[in-house]
Parts: sequence; structure tokens; C-alpha cells
Amino acid sequence: MHLSLPPQPDELENFLDAFGMRHHIDNGALEKAKTALQIACFTPDVLIEHTVTVDHLKELTELSEGEVHALNTSGLASHL
Repeated sequence: MHLSLPPQPDELENFLDAFGMRHHIDNGALEKAKTALQIACFTPDVLIEHTVTVDHLKELTELSEGEVHALNTSGLASHL
């Protein structure tokens, strides 16, 4: 049995910082999204699961639909 290590505490923050720079997301919006996702205990790998809907991420992070689509698909997939 292979046990995976828990994510590093700053893994989500590092990912979102890189994502924000790559996609030119406003720093205020990015900080709000970071806080919301950290409170909800999201990790980068959870964000790419098909069970996490765009609508849920929009509501949780207050990012635009386009930003959430990028976060939920190409942005994350290229980062992992």
C-alpha cells in the first residue's frame, strides 16, 4: 500500500499565486479566493476533480466564470 504525504500547508497558496500571475487575476480577488479555498480545506488536486462545479467555485471564491474555468481546468492541469 502506498501512502501519500499530506499537502504542504502553503501548496494551495503557492499554486494560486502562480495561477494569478499567469492569468493576470487581480490581487484582491486572488486573496479573497485563497482565503475562501483555505477555509474550505481545498487543495490543488481537489480543484481538478469533476465533482467540484464551476458554479460552486464561483460562489466560494467570487472569481469570474472565466477565471474559475481556467482554475478548474487548464490552469491547474498545467501546474500539477
